[in-house]
Amino acid sequence: RAMDAVLAIAVPIALTLGVGASLIIRIAFGQSFAPSVTSLRLLAPAFVLTYVTMLQASVLVRIGRGWVLTAIVVATMLLSPLLNLALIPLGLSTFGTGGAGIGASIAQLLTEFFSVAAMTWVLRGHVLDRTTLVHFGKMVVAAMVVIAAHVAMLPLHGWRYPIDVLLYVSIVVGWGAVDVRAWAEVIRRALRREPLS
Repeated sequence: RAMDAVLAIAVPIALTLGVGASLIIRIAFGQSFAPSVTSLRLLAPAFVLTYVTMLQASVLVRIGRGWVLTAIVVATMLLSPLLNLALIPLGLSTFGTGGAGIGASIAQLLTEFFSVAAMTWVLRGHVLDRTTLVHFGKMVVAAMVVIAAHVAMLPLHGWRYPIDVLLYVSIVVGWGAVDVRAWAEVIRRALRREPLS
């Protein structure tokens, strides 16, 4: 269930980066960095893919497939600059100011997707089982609903963010995408410093 835990944490963080990109950029860097909002939104899903890749890499090492992991990492290292060389100029010419960042973000997202896809194919069934995929699918649907609601609530400005949180939590808990009792047990044991079974 390690993958369930990773997804339960990574998906809402990625969603927060996506819907809150304009607010995050404005607070962290100021209005002059507004053209980078789209880049951050595009990078948000890569956050999930990165953590999935980290877990899959650990599993590959544990099952003695370290050389396969090395091959995937080398392929990813070769793919990334090629995608950047192609997509950064294209993004700049297509979108103007901020376009280079958009191209770089798309390149990063495609690179992470390649890495996850390659490791998932090698691991087939070791990390992603049907239950995990169903839970992930429900989280993605919940995220899509939140994004649609966030756009629809534009006149509410900053008040949208707490509503986004409540909506996402309500959907994933109510739909069973996250096992609340299991998480409560993990937190209880962590606070008592008990070993996890």
